[in-house]
Amino acid sequence: SRLEYIGPTGSRIETWQSVARVIADRPWLGSGPETLKMIFPQYENDRFRFQEGFHVKQDRSHNEVLDLAVTKGVPALLVYVWMLFLFFRVLWKKRHSDPGGESRLITATLAGAAAAYLAQNQFSFGVVAITSLFWVILGMGTRLSTQENDVELQTSPGTITNWWGVVAGGLIVATGVLVAVLFYRGDLFYKSGKTLSEMRMNDLAISQYQDALRDSPLEGTYSVNLGLAELNHWVDTARDEDFRAARNAFQYGQKIDPFNADNYYIESRLLLMGGKNVKDIAEARRLAQKALQIDPYYTEVHLNLAVAAQSEKNIPLAANHYMQALLINPKLDEGYQGLHGIYRGAGSSGYRAALKRIAQKYPDSSDVTVRLAEAFQMTGDLPQA
Repeated sequence: SRLEYIGPTGSRIETWQSVARVIADRPWLGSGPETLKMIFPQYENDRFRFQEGFHVKQDRSHNEVLDLAVTKGVPALLVYVWMLFLFFRVLWKKRHSDPGGESRLITATLAGAAAAYLAQNQFSFGVVAITSLFWVILGMGTRLSTQENDVELQTSPGTITNWWGVVAGGLIVATGVLVAVLFYRGDLFYKSGKTLSEMRMNDLAISQYQDALRDSPLEGTYSVNLGLAELNHWVDTARDEDFRAARNAFQYGQKIDPFNADNYYIESRLLLMGGKNVKDIAEARRLAQKALQIDPYYTEVHLNLAVAAQSEKNIPLAANHYMQALLINPKLDEGYQGLHGIYRGAGSSGYRAALKRIAQKYPDSSDVTVRLAEAFQMTGDLPQA
């Protein structure tokens, strides 16, 4: 009865709809470059999470027009569109200046390459290598179209100005190479750490992540993975110093990547796992609430809050957080297990009422439907089951 897009197509459409809401709130200057992942969780719609996956930190809108508008504002987008119009306009005029000649063929090739880039980027985003090539194409096309108007410039070699230009250019190139090498080394250490983590060689993985952060100290992804490796190491050793090392890693991550909800959620989880007093439980709750401020749809954070409430004997609050988790993601087994434990059995009226509420929001979810059937079966209501 209705057409539904799934897979990459569906996730693109949901991403574009969510990004349009960001643009509506920030039309003039946008959110700023490389900041979309910080604010996107507050704007994503329900269907985005099921199409793209939970906890996806969407840092691109997968559409060049929307990318420009969301990061730099609608006026900047209009300037960019006007510039592209001028580029294709001068190429169009060039076709008359050399009919059948070599420059006309080159001009058509550059125009085709630029058009192909623009068409492809309405469904993706430009990476550094390809975007740089696109700007080279723009420069070559414009240069070729205006070269008959060139005036040869006379310069005198060996002046102080020229030497300063050479020195400044050399410094810029050397700095760029150094930064590129450091980023490359950091990525090598990070990938090595990921491999070692998957092999449960946490002590070696920790060393690799620390080396990665030494080369790229502001890379939030590195700090999250370091914290996870430290956490898994603490689970293996149960030593207090490993517990503190894991907390320090996540607290460092909160400083360098404050809009990454993972750092707050996992430290909260760590405190619930190893906390020994009321103060730890209170801090775990604070961190979980901070994570929800950043990402309101972070399902597992509600599980943390539910566990904290249960430890304080606040059962109604715990039940509410389990419900909130399942209303975000009806596939979450831990949420059903938590409700099952609170209502003391799958056949209880409270458990059935909670499942009915979830089923109202997700009538097509086989997960909640099967659990509801099991609940009716437990009470002997076989026709309903």
